[in-house]
Amino acid sequence: GQDMQSIAVLEAELRGLGHTVTVVSTGLEAYDQALARCPDIVFLEADLPVFGGYAVCEMLRNDPGIPPDLPVVFLSTSDTQPRTLERVGATGTLPKQHEASQLQEMLAAYQVV
Repeated sequence: GQDMQSIAVLEAELRGLGHTVTVVSTGLEAYDQALARCPDIVFLEADLPVFGGYAVCEMLRNDPGIPPDLPVVFLSTSDTQPRTLERVGATGTLPKQHEASQLQEMLAAYQVV
C-alpha cells in the first residue's frame, strides 16, 4: 500500500519550496484532481488503490484535457519497472528515499517553479 511517511516528507519538501500540494489516496482521485486543478507536476506511486499509478499515467496521457508535456513522476522503489514506466508515458522517477536536492533538481529540470 501507500507509504504515507514518504508522501508526508515529499509534501513537506514541496510546501517548503513554496508549492501548493494536493495529496490524494487513490488513483481515481489523482486522475480527477489532475483534470480539475491542471497541476504543474504529478507524483504517483505504482501501488495505488482504485486504478494503480501505471493506469493513471496512461489515462492522463490519453486525456485531451491534460497537457501532453505534464511531468508525471513515479516515486520509485526497487520494484519499479522501467519498461512499464516507459510504456505508460511516465516522465521520470524520484526515489522514495531521496535527498531534498534531488527533488529540487528534478523540479528545475521539468521547469516547475
